[in-house]
Amino acid sequence: MTQRGLLIDQLLDEARRKGIYNPDTTGEPELSFDDMTHVDPADRVAFAMLKSNGFAPPFIEERTQLLAERIALGGAAQVLRERMPILDEAQRTRSISEMRRVLTDLWRRTLDYNLIAPPALQIEGIRVEYELVLIASAITDARPDADGSVALPPQAQKSPYR
Repeated sequence: MTQRGLLIDQLLDEARRKGIYNPDTTGEPELSFDDMTHVDPADRVAFAMLKSNGFAPPFIEERTQLLAERIALGGAAQVLRERMPILDEAQRTRSISEMRRVLTDLWRRTLDYNLIAPPALQIEGIRVEYELVLIASAITDARPDADGSVALPPQAQKSPYR
């Protein structure tokens, strides 16, 4: 017997003594195949085993991660929106390009997720350009007029149709 075999036997014997491992017990709980109509038949047994041991199917875990990242990204976008007026032009450009990269990455991951997830669990996609416009809308090029009043440029004025 190899050293590895001896080590494994020693670990199993110790686990039996502690009551952690007992291969002789009968009456193992049966796997639950609750509503797995949206799961590929080849994956149903694996998902049932994972579920009975406290794990979720991969697309559920991915969905949880995506939703958490979207919430965190919303907070980061709000902070950037508030900081945008005090940043200089180079910092604004870097911040917008970094936010574009993060948004695009999250958009791609959401698209990949939606291709494998059941229709009921799909997530709405991210509108990258729309989010960037919202962030950049905190910047206005306000210029003082000849009489000292401040007028917004025409593109920054509010439209009654928005």
